[in-house]
Amino acid sequence: MMHWARKLGRSARSTLAWLEMRTFDAAYFAFLFAIGCAPSHAAHVSSATLAPPPVDMVHHSGRLWIALDEYTKDRQCIAADGKRPVCFVGVHAALERALTATLWPGFSQVRVKGKGDEIQGGDYLLLVSAVLEAEGPAKAGPGWGTRGLMSFRLVRGGIPILSEQAESRSRSDLPYGAELGASAGEVLDALSVHLATRVGTLPEDTPVPGVPLPAVVVTERRSLQLPLSRRVADAQQSPSER
Repeated sequence: MMHWARKLGRSARSTLAWLEMRTFDAAYFAFLFAIGCAPSHAAHVSSATLAPPPVDMVHHSGRLWIALDEYTKDRQCIAADGKRPVCFVGVHAALERALTATLWPGFSQVRVKGKGDEIQGGDYLLLVSAVLEAEGPAKAGPGWGTRGLMSFRLVRGGIPILSEQAESRSRSDLPYGAELGASAGEVLDALSVHLATRVGTLPEDTPVPGVPLPAVVVTERRSLQLPLSRRVADAQQSPSER
C-alpha cells in the first residue's frame, strides 16, 4: 500500500509540474505576441524604381522635410482569420525611397527628418502616416493582397497648408505570408505618387527670383560618335567591308 501511495504521489507531482510548464509556456507565448515577437511571416516591403508624376510640378523655394518616425510604424504586424501574423518590415525605407523619388523636382531638397534636424524658416514639413493591412480573397482576385491607408499634412511656418487622406488596394493574387511585401510596396508607391502630385503642384508663396545670366552663343556644333557606338557598328560589318 505504501509503495502505491508513493507512486501516486510521484505521479501527482509530475502531473502538476507538467501543468505548470504548460501554463508557463502559454503565458510566455502570450507575452511574446503582446510585444510583437510571436512567430510571424516577415513581409519585406519593396519599393519600385519610381519617376516623378507626369505633371508640371511647381518649384518651391524651401526644403521639404518628411516626418515618419512619430507617425508611421516601421514594422506593422497584423493577424487575419486566425492565421499567423504577417509583419510588414521596412516600411520607412520603402516610403523614403518612394517619396524622395517622386517629390524631388518640386523642392530644392527632399529629406527624411531625423532627431537632430532643425526646420528653418521657409522650409516645408510633411507629416506622413501610413498603415498597411492584409486583405483576403475578394472581388479583386482569388488570393491575398494589401490595402494601404495614408494621411498626410503639409506645414510651413507652423501653418497647415494641405491635409488629405487616401487609400489604395493592390491586386489580390498572392499567397498569405511573406509575398505580401511586394503588394505592400505597390500600394505605398501608388500613394506616394498621389501625394507627390498633390504636394508638388501647390503654388509657391515666396518664389525665388531668377538670377540674370549672360547669354550663351554656340560657336560650333558637331555630331560626335561615341566609342561604344563605333565598336558596335564595326562589329556589325562583315570582314570584307572592313
